[in-house]
Amino acid sequence: MRAVLLCILLSALGSLPAHGDLSERIAILDTAITSNPDDSEALRERADLHRQHGDYQAALDDLDRATHLAPQPVTDAFARGRVLREAGRSFEALETLERCLSLQPDHTPAHIEAALAAADAGQWASAAQHWDACWDRLDPLRPQQVLDRALAHRLHAGGGPNAELAILEQGLERLGPLPVLSEAAIQAAAAAGDVPRALKHCRSGKSRAQRPETWLAREADLLASIGDHEGATLCRQQAITAIDGLPANVRARPATVRLREELVAALR
Repeated sequence: MRAVLLCILLSALGSLPAHGDLSERIAILDTAITSNPDDSEALRERADLHRQHGDYQAALDDLDRATHLAPQPVTDAFARGRVLREAGRSFEALETLERCLSLQPDHTPAHIEAALAAADAGQWASAAQHWDACWDRLDPLRPQQVLDRALAHRLHAGGGPNAELAILEQGLERLGPLPVLSEAAIQAAAAAGDVPRALKHCRSGKSRAQRPETWLAREADLLASIGDHEGATLCRQQAITAIDGLPANVRARPATVRLREELVAALR
């Protein structure tokens, strides 16, 4: 009878929306675990729901019980490391995730969590190492992962803006000229004193932008920084023309008004 009840409860849990009411899903597992306190998988599932709910100590307690009942060293170390990182216990998280990776070196999610934990702890060399270890296996690759890896490479010893730029360009090669990556590449190239590469990324972003005025303004500033004032003037004039061609409600937005005022002031 207990086994039948447990099956019914877990079936009900599975029928709830993936992003449904966490409290309701936890309550269903509470009933299941009360019925069968030795169900390690139910405990692991409830631990993850507690994590999502921000109840980190409850998650750790469930993981401790599950590990005691039926140890799964890799699974449990990863789950515990993720909870610890989200709880802000970065050093403990990194140590736990390193233990997971010592058992399964190609565990991509563990490398991601370890990289994030290392960054939170200010251990930039470790963060860069973990991003590098899983870089080729990140699928889908997310723009934020590119930015995080680039930051780690910039901040660890021997890095700097050139190292950051190299990572950003790898990300642009894989994902295409996403504005957030192009802008980061412009900033990194400018910080490295490589204005031609900054201009290359600026023009790449501009060529694909539905609204080019911000890119034109950026290009103008870069050209002015290397003494090409004629080119800078032309870009600013083009940016003003682009703004003037926008719908009235868009032209009236504070950011657009401010940009136009800055462009006009720069032309004086």
